[in-house]
Amino acid sequence: RNLGLMVDAILDVVEERLEMTAGGARPGVLGTAVVAGRVTEVIDTAWWLRRAGGDWFRPAAAAGTAPRLLVVEDSGFFRELVVPALAASGYEVTAVGGAAEALALREAGAGFEAIVSDLEMPGMDGFALARAVRQGGAWAGLPMVALSGRTDPEARARARAAGFTDHVGKFDRDALVQSLRACLSLPMAA
Repeated sequence: RNLGLMVDAILDVVEERLEMTAGGARPGVLGTAVVAGRVTEVIDTAWWLRRAGGDWFRPAAAAGTAPRLLVVEDSGFFRELVVPALAASGYEVTAVGGAAEALALREAGAGFEAIVSDLEMPGMDGFALARAVRQGGAWAGLPMVALSGRTDPEARARARAAGFTDHVGKFDRDALVQSLRACLSLPMAA
């Protein structure tokens, strides 16, 4: 499918590393960044694609059969990066802003095939969430993938000790998708 984006004028084309400031509650905008010395709004392409059609990220052949994922991430910015990437990879994604919200979904009877969670969150962190999930209940046997900015061996070991199935870098979309494919293809012992 194709989608066009119309602008008044193209001022410049630059390749630059962005340091973004969160955009708040403005739909369709991820935030702002200084690009080539100018404050520039960064649009949320996933938001605009969803406006073009609710099933934009779901392949037609997989409609209704997509594995359900729960994403637990306190940063709205990272949720807006992770959720569309996973949806584009064929998953049906539910995202919440914290561990307490995730556990409330469990108590309400929500079902998922896997959980992707940030480790560092205010209140209950990802480690505590993993321990709570592994203590029992409907989600005790679900694969859990930790997302973290730290990917050193110590961080990986701590995540596995808490109950995570795998641990991937927060910015590594391909590693996350590969990890989920591997986790969902193997039976998980409770």
